[in-house]
Amino acid sequence: MSLLIFEDEMVSIRLEINRARKQLGIGEFAVAHADWRRLESEYIGFVKQVVDIMQTELNTSQQSLELGALSFSVKRPHGGGQPLPKKTYRRKATHAIEMDKQNSAHVKMSWDQKLRGSYDVYNGVRRYLWRHVVHQHHRCIARAVKHLWWNMDGESTCSFCPIAEAFIRWRIHWELCGTPQYLFSPMRKDPLGLVAWMASGAPICPVGWTIEAERWVSDNLLGSHCFGSFWEFFEIALKNSKRNRVDWDKHAYSGRYTSYWAIAGSDTLKSPVRIYKQVHTPNEIEDELRNLGSDRHHFMTHLSQLSKIVR
Repeated sequence: MSLLIFEDEMVSIRLEINRARKQLGIGEFAVAHADWRRLESEYIGFVKQVVDIMQTELNTSQQSLELGALSFSVKRPHGGGQPLPKKTYRRKATHAIEMDKQNSAHVKMSWDQKLRGSYDVYNGVRRYLWRHVVHQHHRCIARAVKHLWWNMDGESTCSFCPIAEAFIRWRIHWELCGTPQYLFSPMRKDPLGLVAWMASGAPICPVGWTIEAERWVSDNLLGSHCFGSFWEFFEIALKNSKRNRVDWDKHAYSGRYTSYWAIAGSDTLKSPVRIYKQVHTPNEIEDELRNLGSDRHHFMTHLSQLSKIVR
């Protein structure tokens, strides 16, 4: 309750900041909503730090607090961008196709430009993880998704290769497909986890920004959320491995490695768009990933654990 009360108080603070910034012609300021799953002090500290930075921009003597590392990204306008339209994009009408006859191309035909662009970001992160992070455990992942042919939501099983578990649950989270075997089949429906993020987690940019700037901000934050969520699922998988139990709860994700964000600027040459994000470097988790074996013994242990999982 105290977290929600503080978020309500942030409305008046944000309005006051934007009123002062508008008088100086330096654009609006927007900040992420508080996440009730995380510590209240973390959100308060981040907001206070960004507000202090905004104060220094207003030519005051206030110094920003060193509460934690912040990343700082700036978009330089290229010109020729179109202002945000008043009406949102609408999906194109498509002919009905039976579910078992659909493929990925059929599903994507109904997407608007925003969903298509966001999926490209997610798909890029997924490809990077597959090629550079989980590449030594492709066999583990392939055998796990082949074995788990039913909807796993609400199930409890023994643990198996933590990297395979993390990658599978990460994809379930973003695609909202509870049957692992379907994750490596042609897409049958929209990636509803990604759609949910666009509806609730994507930033709402100030009026007057270009479409290009809005997409740049959204893509930047989406990429950060995708990477952060994978590291959290891997951390959960390591804990599951130690206790030899996996609770397949689609709500297990808590945002531990997800950054709060704030955006400012006027999307002009004089005042470009800026993004402030918390820096969560998963050094210890990355070390555990590199130290996790991928030899024949690991693979055989993985298969042995999978054989214990039956419907």
